[in-house]
Amino acid sequence: MTAYNLRFVIAALLVTASLWLVYTLKGATEIDILSPEPDTKIVNGNADQALSHWDLKPHGLRDLSPTAEISTLYLQAVSSSTRDFDLIEEIDTELPPFAHLEEQDNGQASPFEVRSLNIPSIPPRADASSVIFGVATTLDRLEDSLEAFAYWAAGTGTTIVALVSPPDASSQSNTPTSSQLQKKAHSLDLNLVIHESPHDYITRYITLLSLLHDQATSTPSTTWASIIDDDTFFPSTTRLTHMLNNYNASQPQYIGGLTEDLAAIEEWGYLAYGGAGIFLSVPLLTQLQPHLETCLNFNIVSGDGKLGECIYRYTTTKLSVERGLNQLDLFGDHTGFYEAVRPLPVSVHHWKSWGRYDMLRTSAVARITGADSILQKFHLRDDWWMTHGFSIVKYSDEDDEALDGSDGSSAITDSKYLTHRQGAMERTFTDPGRTTDRSFLHSLEPLRPKDEGKIQYLIESAVEENSNTMSLYYVKRVDGVGKSVIRVIWTRVGG
Repeated sequence: MTAYNLRFVIAALLVTASLWLVYTLKGATEIDILSPEPDTKIVNGNADQALSHWDLKPHGLRDLSPTAEISTLYLQAVSSSTRDFDLIEEIDTELPPFAHLEEQDNGQASPFEVRSLNIPSIPPRADASSVIFGVATTLDRLEDSLEAFAYWAAGTGTTIVALVSPPDASSQSNTPTSSQLQKKAHSLDLNLVIHESPHDYITRYITLLSLLHDQATSTPSTTWASIIDDDTFFPSTTRLTHMLNNYNASQPQYIGGLTEDLAAIEEWGYLAYGGAGIFLSVPLLTQLQPHLETCLNFNIVSGDGKLGECIYRYTTTKLSVERGLNQLDLFGDHTGFYEAVRPLPVSVHHWKSWGRYDMLRTSAVARITGADSILQKFHLRDDWWMTHGFSIVKYSDEDDEALDGSDGSSAITDSKYLTHRQGAMERTFTDPGRTTDRSFLHSLEPLRPKDEGKIQYLIESAVEENSNTMSLYYVKRVDGVGKSVIRVIWTRVGG
């Protein structure tokens, strides 16, 4: 046995023993194991809501059925500096049986098994000091975005420049001031510069390009300027900086993502869409400065459109499309996008507007398993699929026995669609009315029909029990009522 394997076995035994002691010495039922201490952090969970079951109240869950059931899966993440995540990580275990919460309360919990997984070590915080970000928004929306901005920007050396409209007679009485938001950003370790302008959104958007240029040229380390929306989210800042490192920032560069819908491209143009994040090298930003006033007067109704046309008319630079930057101009249910067996996106958009998917809650798993694990696909032996921090699903339209097992290819040759395992995205989102069969060919294909018979649990709470343990609560709801809960307890061993 190698020294590494010996350390792995000892670590696994210690964690298992500690859980057994908690279970035995405290007389705890399974629902009580690793229950939150007073300093427990609930990530976007509302512990003040009245719940059907007192024992889940501290975990931020609500509106559970009196007959709700729970299954608890214990996973131990053991750090390994010698590996990266595979697109699909297999877990050699099954989802534990469900039991009524009342049975848990009465001490009838089944013995539990801790399954250990080798996962990549968590890297140091990314250095993003070469990038500055600009956002045109309002004071209220900026306040609502600060914690999400802090997730990917705090402590990285980057600066966010916000150009906001000042409060006026129509502002809410609780609208924060710029100084209050500066103070809050400072408490989040977020470098935030706020400018106020009474002009409309499009004017502020173009004006932002001048502010970013001033900020960039006064900071020698800055080589990139980015335009984002206030609901742009970067799950892994390391992944973002790696993307930018593929480009020569000393040359004019225009980098971004297209909208997913071909019909929208035909309407709005072939350009970088700001919700996905637009990245301009400082040389290109400098070339644009003499033309910004002219570009502001273009007969185009979007800031992204004015910027794109300005670049095309007054420079020779063309768009470099990055597939990892996602505009997510999708209607309705976005879960198929997040659950697809695809690499972790560099950016996502519309997560709190067109869709309602709390990326802060989803990204809480980075504290235990690292940012590259967000949305990681874990496959259990009994065909449950866990999209880490987002959902747990069992599909009705796929059978892993139809896969030959050696390379994941389908044994069925007459199927019109690829499978989930093969990377086909479930088309859960709805047709906006202008799409065709080819609308998503350039962006989201391969697609497969929505699985109406699947069983889906969506994350509703992430509870940081201590620095090395986090409990994730996934809930299946019917007409808004929580019918059952899957709790996944992650414990980390190593760095």
